[in-house]
Amino acid sequence: MIRTFLATTAVAALLTTGALTAGAMAQTTTTQPTTSDTTTTGAPKASSEPANPPGMKSADEVKAKDQAQDGGHIASTLMGATVYNSADKNAQSIGKVDDLVLDKDGKIVSIVVGVGGFLGIGSKDVAIDYSQVKWTQGNGSWWIVVPTTADQLKALPDFDPKPYQAAPAESNATTGGMAPSTGSGMSGTGSTTTTTPDTGTQKKP
Repeated sequence: MIRTFLATTAVAALLTTGALTAGAMAQTTTTQPTTSDTTTTGAPKASSEPANPPGMKSADEVKAKDQAQDGGHIASTLMGATVYNSADKNAQSIGKVDDLVLDKDGKIVSIVVGVGGFLGIGSKDVAIDYSQVKWTQGNGSWWIVVPTTADQLKALPDFDPKPYQAAPAESNATTGGMAPSTGSGMSGTGSTTTTTPDTGTQKKP
């Protein structure tokens, strides 16, 4: 009877000690709060390509525009090019493109052609409306063709570039357009007049 009681008491003690130990471990174990990495998710992603300056098109836009203008031309092909009066085999050269006249938007208005040699009259530059210019390919190069005659070229006035030149600079208002002084006055660098003291003999009273 006594042995049974002692055994029962021992088992109860062991169960009580295990329960207390488990409770203590449960109280000391804490859950660490989870922290989200806000340093990378909140910051905007930097672009690997530099931003285009205001008013400039991107490389893709320029490439697309060039592809759309495959039938266009460049100014270096036009400048100094020989101008013919037709695209036939017996076409005559009427001169070379010396200059271009552009409007305020940068579009070509006319070409300036030196036709003096063709007309046999020496030097003569005329402005031919660009709408009359035709681009024709021949022998692997571009031909600039303007269907015209010698009489029509003679009737054109000589080209005057002055209206397209910049206005002359204004003269300095402080000088009044007068030449600078040579310094012959009192404050200048010219010679001065000095009075020599009288060393002659004075008259006796």
